[in-house]
Amino acid sequence: MQKRITFCITENYFKQRFSYFFYPSGNPVTMSAALLPKPQMRGLLARRMKFHLLGAFLVSMGCATLYKFGIAEPRKQAYADFYRNYDPMKDFEAMKAAGVLESAPPK
Repeated sequence: MQKRITFCITENYFKQRFSYFFYPSGNPVTMSAALLPKPQMRGLLARRMKFHLLGAFLVSMGCATLYKFGIAEPRKQAYADFYRNYDPMKDFEAMKAAGVLESAPPK
């Protein structure tokens, strides 16, 4: 009569047999310590604030420069060009002839 051998896969057997699939070094503690650096706990806010303040300053100066040379200066030049040859009396006479002004009726 043959004796039947029963085999039960336990957790320890599984870890010993298949650990190379999950932990190449064989030790999960040393592997995770080698791959993950320690997080910076002190001065994290101060370091990030320096970076973000510098970035915010540079972006705001860039926007101010673009507005000055892209909008304000051309607008000032357009007003200067308009009023260089502007004759208010000629404009008044044109509006008077068109009947726009109530205080100065057309002739």
